[in-house]
Amino acid sequence: MNKLLPILFLVLTTFSCTVYREFAIDVYKPGLISLPSDVKNVAILSRNFKFDNDTLQHYYKSGYILRKDKKNAHLNIDSIAVSNALQGLASELEVNGVFEKVKLFPYGLIKPHRGERMAPFSSSLIRELSNSAQADILISLEAFSYFYSEYNLPDFETPGNEVITVGIWSIIDPAEMKVIERKSMIDTVFWDGYGEGADNKRYKLPPRITSIKLAAEIAGGNYAKRLTPSWQKVLRMYTIPPVEDFRLAAAYLEQEEWGDAIHYWEKYTQKKYGKLAINASYNLALAYEMKDEFEKAQEWINYAYQAALELKSGGDLKMIILYKNILDKRQEELGSLAPGN
Repeated sequence: MNKLLPILFLVLTTFSCTVYREFAIDVYKPGLISLPSDVKNVAILSRNFKFDNDTLQHYYKSGYILRKDKKNAHLNIDSIAVSNALQGLASELEVNGVFEKVKLFPYGLIKPHRGERMAPFSSSLIRELSNSAQADILISLEAFSYFYSEYNLPDFETPGNEVITVGIWSIIDPAEMKVIERKSMIDTVFWDGYGEGADNKRYKLPPRITSIKLAAEIAGGNYAKRLTPSWQKVLRMYTIPPVEDFRLAAAYLEQEEWGDAIHYWEKYTQKKYGKLAINASYNLALAYEMKDEFEKAQEWINYAYQAALELKSGGDLKMIILYKNILDKRQEELGSLAPGN
């Protein structure tokens, strides 16, 4: 009879005094686009397509007025913009090591052409290009538009330049002869005419052609980010009931000494501990996620879920379901990186 009293006391004290804390962690996020696991080499090219209504290559806006850029009328600005967009994409992929080999085809590979609609990419040309570059996938800039504006009139308190770019990108799997993704992206780059220092010193704005080059390169780099894995800082919740073992475990958690934290939480996983069992199993799921042991993490979050159901603990259920969805998503993302997927 006396042996049950400490357990009863611990259970009763957790209902009103449990502390919930956040813990910052870095998690690996694969790229937004899922590619076959055997993809190693990529080739990048431009379709050089323009829609019939895209006719402002040699125009820009100065304040509220549309003007023709007579100074640069002799330049092939499409070639300049597209080449910089492709280079921005290739550079970002190379810097981040997304592929073993990045092949960049020259701008004029496909002759510039126009139309109301874009024709499908020729399968024979896809096969020819991928074979010549020994590429596992092709990334095609199907169409690219840009428009430059400047705000240097007295009506504008702060001078500035702006370039809006619109790119249509496709990723093609030549082995399966299918489009993995077709994505339109709009990017806006703005240059403020003042610096960031306390003296608010004015600096020279980039001219139109330079602005278009920079904006196009940024647009290509931004598309590359859809393919680039990254580490992102996220927050995880853990619980500290007013029990000494949980306080000790929390101290070990903050030091990322997961084995020691697990040692204390495991003492309270039996359902006879009531709400403490929910807290302990929830925390154990977090610990095993940090140890990259996702099957054990799933086992413990499912155990916490069942315990919360039996105790009809609605608040805990909400927290558990939220974390369970996070674990499911992480397993799905990491599973897509496994060989054979």
